[in-house]
Amino acid sequence: MAPKRSSASPAGGDTPKRARKTYTLERALTAANLSECMDFLVQSMKILKENYPNIERTTAVIRGVVEKMTCYEVLLKENNIKKKKQQLITSFFRPHTPSQVTESKTGDDNGDTSEEEVAK
Repeated sequence: MAPKRSSASPAGGDTPKRARKTYTLERALTAANLSECMDFLVQSMKILKENYPNIERTTAVIRGVVEKMTCYEVLLKENNIKKKKQQLITSFFRPHTPSQVTESKTGDDNGDTSEEEVAK
């Protein structure tokens, strides 16, 4: 029987912690890159659908790709929602113009409506 060999993983699982190198993540998936990737996938699936003779296989592949890409679509939609700024509440009100204001004809100095005006 052959002796067991220790398997050293490429990730450095067998090396001590002090000997491991730490790598910083310098790459990031931006919204523009993700959008471009989604466009390429749509084009690729369209080519498969139009040119591959086995419709069942093509449909299965397209369905699988769409299923696996939904998490990235959600990320893209969330990113687009975050980019949109929330509108201020004042944007929903019309600006005040002097022609819209009507003065009530009251004899009171305080501007209250009289009981007679309310009854009308």
